[in-house]
Amino acid sequence: MLIEMLFFVIACLVPSFFISFLATAAMRKLAPRWGLIDQPAQRKMHLTPTPLGGGVGIWLGVIIPIVCAQLIAFVIVKSDLDPSWIPAELLPHLEGVLYRSGQLWLVLAGGTILAVMGLLDDKLNISWKPRLIIQLLVAGGLVWGGIR
Repeated sequence: MLIEMLFFVIACLVPSFFISFLATAAMRKLAPRWGLIDQPAQRKMHLTPTPLGGGVGIWLGVIIPIVCAQLIAFVIVKSDLDPSWIPAELLPHLEGVLYRSGQLWLVLAGGTILAVMGLLDDKLNISWKPRLIIQLLVAGGLVWGGIR
C-alpha cells in the first residue's frame, strides 16, 4: 500500500519537474528574442545579462499535470474504465476531486493572472502600485469565490 502511494506521488512529481525544467530551458532560449533580458545595473545582483520569464516554465509545470489529472479523474468517474492502476487509497476520493475542481480552477485562474502579470512585469517593468492592486484584486476574488 505504502509503496503504491509512494510510486503514485513520484509519478505525479516527476512530470511536473520535467515540464518545468524543459519549459524554463526553452524560456532561457526564447527570452532574448522576446526582449526578456534583465541588464546589470547598480542595484542588481547579477553582473551579466540575465534571461527573464522563467515563471512561464514553473506555471506550465503546475498547469499541465493538473489538467491531465483532472481529465483522468473525470474519465474514470464518468466512464467504465478499469481504475485498477490507481492506488486503492485514492479511488474513494476521485469524485471529491471533481466536486472541488471548481475551487481548484479558481485558484489556478488567480495564479495564471499573477503569472501573466509577472511576465508583463518582466517585459514592461511595471511599477509596484499596479502590481499590488492586481495582487489584492486576485486575493479578494479568491476569498469572494469561497477560497479560505
